[in-house]
Amino acid sequence: MGQGNFITLAHEAKHMERIQREGKIKFYSKYFFPQILGVLVLLMAVPLFIWSTWVAGLIVALAALPFFLPWPATFRAQLELEAYSLNMAIEYWTTGKVSDYTKERIYQAMVGRFYYRMSWDKEDAMEDILVEQLKITKAPKTYAERSYLNLIVYTICMDELKTN
Repeated sequence: MGQGNFITLAHEAKHMERIQREGKIKFYSKYFFPQILGVLVLLMAVPLFIWSTWVAGLIVALAALPFFLPWPATFRAQLELEAYSLNMAIEYWTTGKVSDYTKERIYQAMVGRFYYRMSWDKEDAMEDILVEQLKITKAPKTYAERSYLNLIVYTICMDELKTN
């Protein structure tokens, strides 16, 4: 497993840690808000199609469409920034810096189509990324951070041994 794969696993592990702390329903409700509202409205349309006129069901179903537009997803942006801050931390711990490429990639994830435009405020998104970078570079490593770092080093060393 290369370092990039490990960083992805660490990113997802951060989400899993949050799921364990909050529970699946709360985490996924926050993560998929506001688009999840469209699913709920569509579910309300089903009984109307069955027990009422199809016109009423169609009207309710059409009312769900605006919820599927790429509205800002504040909760998803917070959850992803938390996980992406671990990506920056791993890069910082292994190289001593966070590259502009990494910050730009995270920025594009926050404001681009990759996560359905979860943040519309481009300046605010970049500021959040830079604040997270500052926290990482100025704060001492916690036990959890050292554990992640040890696992990274171990994984990289094992990859090197396999290739040699």
